[in-house]
Amino acid sequence: MTTAPPNYRAVDLTDPTVAARHAKQAAKGLRYIAPIFKPAPPRRKVEPSTSITNTTNWSGGVLEYPSTYYVFVEGGFTVPSFSYNTNASNPNYMMVWVGMGGAIDPPPNISLIQSGIYVTLLDTLGTYSLGLDLFVEWFPAYPALVTDFPVNQGDDLGVTVECASGYGATEALVTATNYTQSVFTCVDVTAPSGTTFTGSSAEWIAEADNHSSTEANMPVFSGVTFTGCYATQYEGTAEEPTGAVAYEIVINDTTYATASIMPEGLNQIIVTQSSD
Repeated sequence: MTTAPPNYRAVDLTDPTVAARHAKQAAKGLRYIAPIFKPAPPRRKVEPSTSITNTTNWSGGVLEYPSTYYVFVEGGFTVPSFSYNTNASNPNYMMVWVGMGGAIDPPPNISLIQSGIYVTLLDTLGTYSLGLDLFVEWFPAYPALVTDFPVNQGDDLGVTVECASGYGATEALVTATNYTQSVFTCVDVTAPSGTTFTGSSAEWIAEADNHSSTEANMPVFSGVTFTGCYATQYEGTAEEPTGAVAYEIVINDTTYATASIMPEGLNQIIVTQSSD
C-alpha cells in the first residue's frame, strides 16, 4: 500500500468553508471524489528567472508584486494532446498548473502552492505510454499525484487554490474539477516544515520538467489555453491576468515555449510550443 505524502490529505467535509465549496460544486451536478495519493517523482525544481520573462522551465503568465498578497487564484484549461518528443529525454515530463507564490520569492525561501496535471510519456522500445494525473504541491515539498481522479486528453479542467488565512499561513485548499467527466475533488495542503504562505504572485503555467537544465524535457503538445483566469488579493481586489508577465522557456538561446497574455475581458493566457 502506498503511503500518502504527509503534506496532502482529503478535506474535512464538515468544515464550513469546504462544505460551502462542496455544495456549490454538487449543485452543478458534479460528483465528489475523495482523493487517493501517491508520491510523484522528486525530479522537479523551481528555476529562477534568467531575465524578467525567460526561464528554463516555465511558460505562461505570472501576476507579480501585488499591492498586498494573493489569497485566491483560479483558471481552467483543456488537456492538450501529447506525442513523444524524440528530441527530449526519456521519459518526457510536463506539468500544466495554476498556483500562487514562488515566482519572485527569494531563494531559498520559495513558497509555491500549485495544482494541475502531471504528464509522463514513456518510450519502451517504440511503445509509448502516456500518464495523466492530477497533482498537488506546496513547494519545496514533493508533489503528490491524486491517483483516483480521472484525466484524459481533451478533458476540460478547472483549478482553484485558496489560502483564506493569508500571509504566513500554513494551510491551503485546492479544488480541481473535471467538467467533461462531471467530477471534482478537494485537497487540504499543509506547508512543508519551515515554509509559510507568501501569496507574492499568481501563476498559470505550462512547465517543463528540467532536471538537467540543458533541454526542455517535455513532450510535443497541442498548446494550452488557460481560461477564466482570476486572482484575488487579501483585501478583496480581483484581477484579470491582463497585467501578467509572459514567461517563456529559453535554454541556451533556444526558445521551447512562448506565452501570450490576451486583452482585458478575455481572461486568457495562451501557451504555444516552439520547434526545437
